[in-house]
This record gives sequence, C-alpha cells and structure tokens, in this order.
Amino acid sequence: MVARLFYRYVCRRCSIFTFSIVTSAMFFERAYDEVCEYIFETVNNGRLWKHIKHRYESSTTETRYVHKDTKFSIDNREAR
Repeated sequence: MVARLFYRYVCRRCSIFTFSIVTSAMFFERAYDEVCEYIFETVNNGRLWKHIKHRYESSTTETRYVHKDTKFSIDNREAR
C-alpha cells in the first residue's frame, strides 16, 4: 500500500521525483547540522567562548589601548 502510494505520487513523474529528492536533502542537511552542533557543544561544554566569555569580558570596565607616545589631559581628551 505504501509502495503503491509512493510510486503514484512521487516516482511517477521525473520532475516531482527530483523535487522530492532536493527538498528532502535540504531538510536532512538542516537536521544533520543541528544534531552535529548539539553533539559538538555537549562534548565541549565549558570550553567554548560562549561558556567562558564572562571571565574575560566585563561591562563595567572598558579597556582602552592607547599608543605610548600619545599624552592625554585630565579629561581624557588628546592634548595638542
């Protein structure tokens, strides 16, 4: 019964058969990518940047990299 319906609606015309292959490949690729991403994040839990960035980023302090030869005044504007 299932084979008959599959042949009748999918395999009978080449264009529909090709469309079904392309569509199923797209959905398989998305599902495969999500599963692989989940496995990768599970194996590397605690080692990824999104897990440890709170140690290195702080919203209260901002680091400024200033050239050594530049002199600043008290209000942090460049001296002329």
